Amino acid sequence: MLHEVLYMLLGKPGTLFRVTESSVEVKEHLPFLHPHEDALLNQLGHLAFAYMHLEQFVHTNSQSTHSLYLSAFVSGLDLYLHKYRQCLVDLECDLLTSGKHCTLAYIKYRVMYPYGFVLPDLWLLCQNVDRHRAHNVSVLQLIHNATLSGKSDLCEAVTSIQSPCHKVLLAQLSSLMLHGLPLDPHRELFLLSKLSCHSGGADVNAQEWEEVDDEGEGRGGRNEAVADDEGDESGTHFQVDLSRLPSYILPHVAHNIAFVAESLRMFQQKHRCASFFAKQKHFADQMDILSHSEKFKIREFEHFVEEMRKTSTFWGEGQLVLLFIHLTKPILQLPIGRNTEYDINCALLRAHNTLHPVALLDLKEANAIEKVKVVLDKQDQVDDPNVGGGRRGETSSDNWAKLSIEYSPDWPLNFVLTSSVLNRCNKLFKFLLRFKLVEDGLHQMWVNLMWMRRMNRNANRSVLSVLFAVRSAMAFLIQNFYYYLQVDVISSNYSKVCSAIKQTNDYETLVGETSKFITQIMLQSFVEMSSVNNCLNNILQVCHMMHRLVERISQSEAVNSVEGIVQSDEKSKEVFEKCVRRFNKHSGSLYRTLNSLSQNQPHAYLCQLMMRLDFNSFYSQCSGALIDSKRSI
Repeated sequence: MLHEVLYMLLGKPGTLFRVTESSVEVKEHLPFLHPHEDALLNQLGHLAFAYMHLEQFVHTNSQSTHSLYLSAFVSGLDLYLHKYRQCLVDLECDLLTSGKHCTLAYIKYRVMYPYGFVLPDLWLLCQNVDRHRAHNVSVLQLIHNATLSGKSDLCEAVTSIQSPCHKVLLAQLSSLMLHGLPLDPHRELFLLSKLSCHSGGADVNAQEWEEVDDEGEGRGGRNEAVADDEGDESGTHFQVDLSRLPSYILPHVAHNIAFVAESLRMFQQKHRCASFFAKQKHFADQMDILSHSEKFKIREFEHFVEEMRKTSTFWGEGQLVLLFIHLTKPILQLPIGRNTEYDINCALLRAHNTLHPVALLDLKEANAIEKVKVVLDKQDQVDDPNVGGGRRGETSSDNWAKLSIEYSPDWPLNFVLTSSVLNRCNKLFKFLLRFKLVEDGLHQMWVNLMWMRRMNRNANRSVLSVLFAVRSAMAFLIQNFYYYLQVDVISSNYSKVCSAIKQTNDYETLVGETSKFITQIMLQSFVEMSSVNNCLNNILQVCHMMHRLVERISQSEAVNSVEGIVQSDEKSKEVFEKCVRRFNKHSGSLYRTLNSLSQNQPHAYLCQLMMRLDFNSFYSQCSGALIDSKRSI
């Protein structure tokens, strides 16, 4: 009879048992069974009933090809049921070797105590999965709910079943965050991807893109700049579906994952992920450790995501500053008043919280944000509190020049970040802000030119061709120089100083490394070298003038055609020719200065900068005059 009991526990009732709607029960009026044995067998029948349905659930969903998470859940469940089957095999061996010592009570002891309270609850979990049709990442939440129990055996069993599902989740996130590949064929992840429109909103077909590219200058750097700036760059944005997000993964962590994925995919298209690829193996090793853990380590996972978020913030090459510029422009278009500084700091906080939602929940980071403040020159503020109602005019570059950063470091950090160090950092901030303002203006210039092209299809294409070529030449110089500052100067020196600080426990060495870092940054960025700095400031000023010229032309409503607008406005032609002359003059002066420095002081950073500006020898062939002065509008 004991063999019949073991078969029944394997889901095969045989002749002694019958299957009802809620259990497997022993048949009534069997003469060789004591009533106490009937009750004991019925207890084992409840366990067998749960196993039968679990086995049926595994068999039904084992061939599922429409859900990676359901397949992982079934795989984990089958692995746990294998332990139960192995327990019955061991009992069969005991029965064959020492049959007289094996009793019904012994079988109950061996089976019921490990599995009697687990399998019925697992069957309830499977019913919940079927009822909610949880065939995506939301199955993790149902499994997590099952772990919220005081039954230690059940928690251990559910955790072992949950492990394969977490491996699927981590594999998808690893593919997305490390390689930019959304490994989600069935759209099961809590990150939903969608194609984004071009930032300029231009609906231009492929033929138009080719025509615009052909109209640009076909020489070296200009053609490269046109291809880089005016190509059809459609990336992928990710939206967090909170209805799928497991409760133990906080929303700000999911938003950080989306931010990292978007950053990686965007900068992969521009081949500007060098700082990330240097750490890719480190991140891959951390993800591998998380994947092979028996239990999902949520704290380690959050720290890993936060580390990648901080790294991806640095890939962004000024995304925080760019958003800050867009939010601050309307404020600085008005005369400076008593509330201007407060409004600017609100814009900075809003920009930071938009890019990093973790700051809303992380008290430590929120406290660090409060120590950073944007300040204005007090003597230029207007005393009239109602000055905000004034007429909106052009954005004054003088207002942007008045911005500086004020930081209050805690003790003992104030002994390292002294006032002299912070003052030099402020010089660098003002220098980079001017570059970012001009770079943003050149992007807006492209949008205006494309708008004019679409609205005036019958206009003379040679006019727009000249404007596109001038814009491309300016963008080529500005973007390459700014990329050099971000990657070759700041990122490189930042990695070096971080490594040096981690390896020292000495205060003097810490101060020395910090001072060395600031000195190298200021030296390699030419902030304190007047000859180069003056050339760059003049170039930035000319680019700003060209941006204002194109913006004024695009806003003109007096003439319908682009050709009429430009050719009928002598003042615009005069400003255009002046911009071209001054840009070629200062660009040539910059080339000669850098070339002289690289010959007399052949430092690595100078060679790196010249390689970026003169990678195809076009910059040197034209002696820095990137714009053909013979062409005119």
